[in-house]
Amino acid sequence: MIKLAGLVLFAFGSTAGVGGTLTHRGNPTGQAEDPPLKVVAWDPPATSIDVGYVRMAKALLGNGLADPRRGVFSKVMVSLGDGAGSGPHPMEGFGWVLPGGRRAVLLDGLECAITSVVAPLAIDSIFSPKGDSKPIPVSPLAVNGWTEAEPALLLLAGRADLAERAFHGRASNGMEQPAYLLAEALRSRYTMQVAESLIDHTDTEGANWARLLLTSLLVEAQQGAKPSHPELTRITPDLDMSRGLYRDMVGRVEHPKPVKIDLDAVRKLDTKRRIAFYLDNLDEIAGRQYSQPGDIDFNMDPLFKAILDEGQAMIPGLIEALQNDTRYTRSISFFREFFAQRKIHSVRNAVRELISQIWPSSFRWMNGDAVSTAIALRTAWNSQARFSEPERWADVLADDKADPSSWLRASFYLVSPLDEVRHGGWVQLSREPNSPMKGEALRASRGAEIANLMDKRAVQLVDTPIRSTLEMNTRAMGLDIGHCLAKWAPRSHVQTLAALAHRVLADVGSYGDYFETIYGRAFGDLTTDRVLQGDRTALSDYAEASKYFKMNNWVDIGLYRMFWSFPQDLEVQKLAVEALRPEEQSLISPDPAKPQQAMFYFMGNALHSPMLTVPTFRKILSEGIQNEAVAGMAWSEPESNYEGLRFKFDGGANGSVGPSTVPSGQPSGKQVQVTVGDYLAQVAEGIAGAPAYCLIWEPSKRKTAKQELVKWLLTDKHDWLVAAKASPFYRDTY
Repeated sequence: MIKLAGLVLFAFGSTAGVGGTLTHRGNPTGQAEDPPLKVVAWDPPATSIDVGYVRMAKALLGNGLADPRRGVFSKVMVSLGDGAGSGPHPMEGFGWVLPGGRRAVLLDGLECAITSVVAPLAIDSIFSPKGDSKPIPVSPLAVNGWTEAEPALLLLAGRADLAERAFHGRASNGMEQPAYLLAEALRSRYTMQVAESLIDHTDTEGANWARLLLTSLLVEAQQGAKPSHPELTRITPDLDMSRGLYRDMVGRVEHPKPVKIDLDAVRKLDTKRRIAFYLDNLDEIAGRQYSQPGDIDFNMDPLFKAILDEGQAMIPGLIEALQNDTRYTRSISFFREFFAQRKIHSVRNAVRELISQIWPSSFRWMNGDAVSTAIALRTAWNSQARFSEPERWADVLADDKADPSSWLRASFYLVSPLDEVRHGGWVQLSREPNSPMKGEALRASRGAEIANLMDKRAVQLVDTPIRSTLEMNTRAMGLDIGHCLAKWAPRSHVQTLAALAHRVLADVGSYGDYFETIYGRAFGDLTTDRVLQGDRTALSDYAEASKYFKMNNWVDIGLYRMFWSFPQDLEVQKLAVEALRPEEQSLISPDPAKPQQAMFYFMGNALHSPMLTVPTFRKILSEGIQNEAVAGMAWSEPESNYEGLRFKFDGGANGSVGPSTVPSGQPSGKQVQVTVGDYLAQVAEGIAGAPAYCLIWEPSKRKTAKQELVKWLLTDKHDWLVAAKASPFYRDTY
């Protein structure tokens, strides 16, 4: 352990000893030169394989492509992680076991430690005569199926015949620019292994993977391989990033840090030493991604949260880190875990997020590269530090040169609950229904000014002339600022709220299909605000707008907020029937092509919202469950990457739905024809307290179960709001 001022700062892992003083690794720039490229002797045989692919394989040999020539081809067991946070797991693979029996060159072209040799194999036994019959694995850890490296490995192993079959079999299925694809596949795998090492704190292994990542990119640059679409941004690292990552990993090995930080002990340090400690350990931030597609969530990391707790005292040091700290963190994200690409986040990425959360109004200076942004932030902080964050946002609202989105952000901030936190694309909603607004401290000194500014900006934006959907979105921002105005100054700007709605309605006929999708939630919020403030003319305005509802597009259920906000108001509930128009609902159309979009998006969102309390909505759902239009096929795949039930509909939609455990006795993989009503019943079965249902039951059992569901939905005896809130996905807006 390490002590500072009598406090234990670290709980060490097995590789953590650093001799009694705090380790400061600092900035690794310039501490490690590029590793030299190896020249491994190999004369490729004459072959019909693309000459560029063979040239790339020869150049990569020893520099990213492992050499199988000393190995015995075998089935092996390996333990590999995929860099997505689930940890290493055992898997079966194929490869050439090297002398000593502890390592093997696997089919993906990497040399890895193995846990055991299952059995030596005749190489012909797993390669088909055509070379293209093995399935391409869904897993990014492609060690038991076709890979871009396979033809190169077979050439090296002296089996040009199998290599040609493998290459041409794949080439006929779209393997264009094979030299680039070989290099890209290796780059993705090495990035994944670096990511896994960072997650697992196996930094020595990570440094080796980072070296091979860098050398493979140096070879790629040397060979001049280009992607088929160079205008697309790479997800995998480029050469400069790989250099930085390699230097960072070398620094981690040369100056190791403990695996675990005792944050309770760190918090007992004085402010100056505490801040210095946090800045030195920015590279230990370990954000994770918890949804896919999605993005990194730094806030789940205790170290990141501890830094946030320091507040504005961290800002000067964080600005300095943004400008000069070129290290990387232990934070990993990805598009989908079953794709090979991984993103390793830099300290600068984490610092941007820290600054954004501690100083939200700093977004105005966040648009440049790291160095220029840091310079701009430092200049701004020198003038902004003396103000509170609500004061800064009020000044944004007052700034005539600010853009519409900035005015909207300022308005939302000032009226948002004090305990609400926004980070990245995530929102941690307030847990206190009566939490004061963040701008409440300004009410005495600037309350009227803020109300008048919101009034001014809302009218200004709603009056934007429409030339395209961009201007429609600007108008919608005006409605949103009107909603903020209603929260900030209730009942004092009723006429302005009505004027905003009337301005949007004046052009409602020209919006086409866009009214619901662009204006929907904002118009629903504004209408509810007006009724709450006693303006009943809002109901006729809503009735006029509802004539243009298409009922078959994705829509934020906030459009219907009024219906669950006034459950006992007979006039509002009558309007719900008129607006939702059950007789025209696409969900109950006999044409199966019509309900699909609505039932996948609108219905799924609505079932996790207060819409469940609206009788008209439940009536539409119950009628949809009785829709016998054939939609497509469904089946169970309990051994697949998907849980529950799979479906594929005639309109092209496909996915998974239903219980995480398929009832026993259901044949796996057997396809069953299903109707629109079958699908909706399976979705409704997920409501808390709903009768049991399974999409792939035999038809008579499904029919009986659907009748029970319909009966259950049409009763008013249940507490439907409680049922909706029981969903982990509950929201009252999207």
